[in-house]
Amino acid sequence: MLVIAAAVVLFRGPALLQSVAGADEGLFALASREWVNGHLPYTTVWESKPPLFFALLAAAMVVFGKSMLGVRLATDAAIGATAFALYFLGTSVRRGGHAIGLTAALLYVALTISDSGLSGVAEAFSTPFIAIPLAIVLRGSWPPASHRFLRLTALGVCLGCAVLVKQSALLEAAYVACVVVWVSDARALIPLGLGSGLSLGASILPYLATRNVGLYWDANVMSLVRRAFVSIPDVAPWSDILRAQLLAFFPATLLVFGVGWVWRREETDFEERGLVVAMTGWALVNAVTVVLLREYLGNHFIPLMAPVCVLSALVTVRLAEQLRRRALVPAVIALALLAHAGYQFVLAAPVAYGRLRFHDPAYGDPTAQLARFIVARRGPQQVLYVADDRTVLYVLTNASPPTRFAYPPHLLDRSRELVAGVDGPREIARILSRHPAYVVRDLANRRAEDPRGAALLDRNLSSGYRIVYTLGTRIVYAAAGQNAADTPSLRDR
Repeated sequence: MLVIAAAVVLFRGPALLQSVAGADEGLFALASREWVNGHLPYTTVWESKPPLFFALLAAAMVVFGKSMLGVRLATDAAIGATAFALYFLGTSVRRGGHAIGLTAALLYVALTISDSGLSGVAEAFSTPFIAIPLAIVLRGSWPPASHRFLRLTALGVCLGCAVLVKQSALLEAAYVACVVVWVSDARALIPLGLGSGLSLGASILPYLATRNVGLYWDANVMSLVRRAFVSIPDVAPWSDILRAQLLAFFPATLLVFGVGWVWRREETDFEERGLVVAMTGWALVNAVTVVLLREYLGNHFIPLMAPVCVLSALVTVRLAEQLRRRALVPAVIALALLAHAGYQFVLAAPVAYGRLRFHDPAYGDPTAQLARFIVARRGPQQVLYVADDRTVLYVLTNASPPTRFAYPPHLLDRSRELVAGVDGPREIARILSRHPAYVVRDLANRRAEDPRGAALLDRNLSSGYRIVYTLGTRIVYAAAGQNAADTPSLRDR
């Protein structure tokens, strides 16, 4: 157990040096910070994720402060919780169960460094609520009959929590319910349904109390309906997606093909076959979920990594036994950690050295440098508008967003505008009518922007603003009437 915890801390540690590890992470952090400040999700910041996801991040911010550190540590805790669950799934096999479980856990820690797993994405938080019930069920950890109803209700609460973190976990939750019925009987569906209903009801209560049920409904239900009728932009070619995931799942992409060999071995017992069936079913459900989402982004594959790691661990341990090479198991684990974490340490080393040498906590972190410039010049009542850049700038500068749709693509990407149910250009015009003191723009995203909103934004910036800071393709504009100390244009070398 300590080995797993140490691996999470050590190999995911380099991500702490960066203020943001993904494009969406800043939006999630902002919504969570607003909740800590007393504003329920969807009231001041719109996002289609369910409220429990933001509650978990907000809880981390209460403990560690309203910063990205809390988000990153909460993500590490979620990855660690799933890794522990995979360990116990492996130990459901009596022969070599400890080795299988430990290998599965460490493979998961390694693989989730890829596919945006270092950032605070919902998939990392929903997976433990699926893995833990599966581990309990497959290990046969059932209480006496008098307590079974309560245990099944608790499992139902856990499955409901998975959906309240990420709606797409619904298929996984349904699958776990089927596994529970498989190992017990159909009567288990009653307490499972009760528990799921309790978790759903608890999530709605704050919105009933504050008369914001409409906002809850729009974000959690209507956004999904709108998305079903939106044409998703073309994704990368299938060959590119497949190549990217073969690398992200390495070395599991090679090991998992040995499952058939394990199944055919005479030594394979009923417990192992049950584990293979359960994990294969879980993997297939995850694959179907990714296809139904119609977006093949890396973070959508994180839940798939969990069952694949268990299957790969089973193959690794049995292969080591067959070849009588015990060193094969630690070699595979080391290869996985090196393949996925090695590059992170290569990037982190000069950043850590530079911060120590120059006594600059923002060294090697462009987003933090941008935020530092804004913090040094923006007054506490002045409006900051992150028009097209990292949403995390609102968190780093302790600024309130001038719109509920703080994530720039919600106003500058036509398909996302439709999902959010907002008229992008109209909302941009409303924001600009407030005369923000500072506007942040990233020219690298210009090609993907909705030309209507982009043209409106550019016209206003060219007529009423001046450039006061540039960092690569990222630009900070100040309103023409701002203090002259902001000029001349400052450029990072």
